[in-house]
Amino acid sequence: MSDSISGKIKLALLPVDLLLIAMVFLLPVSWLMEQVVLDLRIARITVSWEAKLIAFFVLLLALRIALTIVGKKVEQPVRGCVGHPAVGPFLLGVMAIFLLLFGWEKLLERQGFSAEIPAIVIIGEDTKPEPKSKYFYKDPELLWRWRPGAMFNGRPVNQMGFLDREVDPEKKEGTLRVICMGCSITGQGPPPYSGYLNDYLNAEEPGKWDSFNMGVHGYSTSQGLRLFQNRTAALKPDYVTIMFGWNDHWRARAEDSKRMARRASKWQASLYNALQKKRFFQYIVKKNTPIYENVLNDDEFVLRVPPEEYRKNLHAFIKEVRDVGAVPILIAAPRRKKLSELLVKNRQVASISSGIELHDQYLKILYEVAEETDTALVDLPNILEPELVEEQMTGDGIHFRPEGLKRIAQEIQKKIAEIRAGQ
Repeated sequence: MSDSISGKIKLALLPVDLLLIAMVFLLPVSWLMEQVVLDLRIARITVSWEAKLIAFFVLLLALRIALTIVGKKVEQPVRGCVGHPAVGPFLLGVMAIFLLLFGWEKLLERQGFSAEIPAIVIIGEDTKPEPKSKYFYKDPELLWRWRPGAMFNGRPVNQMGFLDREVDPEKKEGTLRVICMGCSITGQGPPPYSGYLNDYLNAEEPGKWDSFNMGVHGYSTSQGLRLFQNRTAALKPDYVTIMFGWNDHWRARAEDSKRMARRASKWQASLYNALQKKRFFQYIVKKNTPIYENVLNDDEFVLRVPPEEYRKNLHAFIKEVRDVGAVPILIAAPRRKKLSELLVKNRQVASISSGIELHDQYLKILYEVAEETDTALVDLPNILEPELVEEQMTGDGIHFRPEGLKRIAQEIQKKIAEIRAGQ
């Protein structure tokens, strides 16, 4: 009789153990992904994280325990797959980790913890641009970008997506290309200072130079660096001017780098997008990223690019430019003695004095990076005569009048000549 019962136990144990092993892995995966699709040859099964799934696991576990107890009663213990000394502890370990993360998630949920994490863009899959305004598209990686063909203050956005003349992305043989990157100071015009620079350089060496603007209004170093990585490097520049800073130290609800999507393969994106919904993962990212700030109260702000991240961005920018065989040129942005009160009204700065202090702090970082990396520097705050700064800059204390843009172009031209002479 006992042999008959033992045989039945063995017969039942195999499918129960196989289902139990599958469930040990399916439970945490379905919890993490919220839904798992099993594409079998004979059927397509969708498994969702819900009470029925947990109930089925508990039922299987109870059945497995019952079979073990019956086996012991008839003095015919049956080990099965789960009872194997290598399999059993491993499955217990998987369940222990799952229960730990599940409990941690529930604890963070009860505490009301929540944090923003950047999204993911799948490599090779272009997303359809969404309009942000009649001038800009929303961009998951860059946050926003110009709409080709749009008109901004009477100026057309070219097909490359920048405020400048139409530019052939293909670099002509024998041409030296200068790409000017930055924020609205670089993009303002017409023409931008890259346009004046193009005229000045070609006046000395006709047809040899191609200088154009890739500056975007409102961009920080985080956006500029990503733009260079995604698009500018492929344009084969010989010189790249880098003029960022003002937008980096404006106040915002979240740091730029925490809002900008990152690129990943399809499976990496799926995993990351699942993880970023979990509070325990948000907590890990927050604690392991020194510059990270949690979701803020209505009266709280962070800097769009904190000082140390600004330093890191400049270092990375310089390296990226050099890696493609181009020469980086940093440009320090000057300021007027007085900044516009609109900056306070727009909540970009806490006060005019703090805005001035921050700009000077970021200038100091730029100078240090230029020295640390032995990078060419156009030091406009110390080159421009104080009285000319007041005359050649606009009333906001940040942007330039046409004469100021010409002067920037002249100083870049001098710096390029200096670099070439030393090569």
